[in-house]
Amino acid sequence: MGKRITKGIFLKVCLFAFSVAGLMFFLPPMIYGIVHTGTVLGTIIFTVLILCILFSRQLFSAVKFLLGRKLTRIFVMAVAVVFSVGVIFAAYIFTNIILSPLCDKADGTENAVIVLGCKVNGENPSLMLRRRIEAAYEYHTKHPTVTIIASGGQGNDEDISEAECIRRELVEMGVPETLIITENKSTNTYENIDFSLKFLDAANLEPRVAIVTDGFHQYRTELIASDFGAERYSVAAKTPLYLLPSYTLREIFAVAERIVFG
Repeated sequence: MGKRITKGIFLKVCLFAFSVAGLMFFLPPMIYGIVHTGTVLGTIIFTVLILCILFSRQLFSAVKFLLGRKLTRIFVMAVAVVFSVGVIFAAYIFTNIILSPLCDKADGTENAVIVLGCKVNGENPSLMLRRRIEAAYEYHTKHPTVTIIASGGQGNDEDISEAECIRRELVEMGVPETLIITENKSTNTYENIDFSLKFLDAANLEPRVAIVTDGFHQYRTELIASDFGAERYSVAAKTPLYLLPSYTLREIFAVAERIVFG
C-alpha cells in the first residue's frame, strides 16, 4: 500500500511538472499579444491539467457522488479511452507534420514556387513572413528561372496585401520583378493554393509546385494540394523556436478538423 501511494505521489508530481512546463510554452506568447487557436488551446489544456492534478481527489469525489460507484468506473474508463484515442490521433498527425517538410523537398524542377503569406505589420513583414521570404529568396538563388507566386490578401489591420509585401521584399533582395506574380485575393491556406494554381492552369502548365511556408504548415499544404491533383514539394522556412509549440498545436487541430470533416 505504501509503495502504491509513493508511486501515485511521484506520478502526480511528474504530471504537475509536465503541465507547468507545457503552460510555460503557451502562456508567454499570449502575454506578448500572440493570440491564436494554438496559444489559447495550449493555455486552456495545460491550465485544466494543472487544476485536475491539484484537485483530483475532490473531482473524483464529486463525480462519484453524482454518478455512483458503478457509473463512475464506466465514466473513468470512457474518458481514458477517448483520451487515448485522441492522443494516438494527435500523434499520427504530429508525426506527419514533422516528416512532411523533410520529404519531397523542392529541387528546382517545379513550374512555380508559391510563397504563402503571413501577418504584415503595416507595410513590413512579420517575423514569420520574413523567414518565408528569406526561404523563397534562397530557393531563387539556387533556381533563378522558376516563377515565384506571392500569395496572400490584405487583412483589416494590414496596410498592404501580404502578396505585395512579399513582392517588394523579394525585389529589394534582387529578384527580377518579371519573375514574380502576385495573388492578392486569398484569405486562408486553401485559397492561397487554389488561387495560385489557377495561374499555372491559365498558362497550361502542370500543377507541379514548391510551396514556401513554415515546416509545421507543410503537411496541411500537402493535403490541400492533393485536392487539386497538384504535385507539391516543400521549401520550409525557419520558424522561431518560441513560436513552434503553439503553432504546431494549432496545426494539429486544423489538420484534425480537415481529416474528420473534410
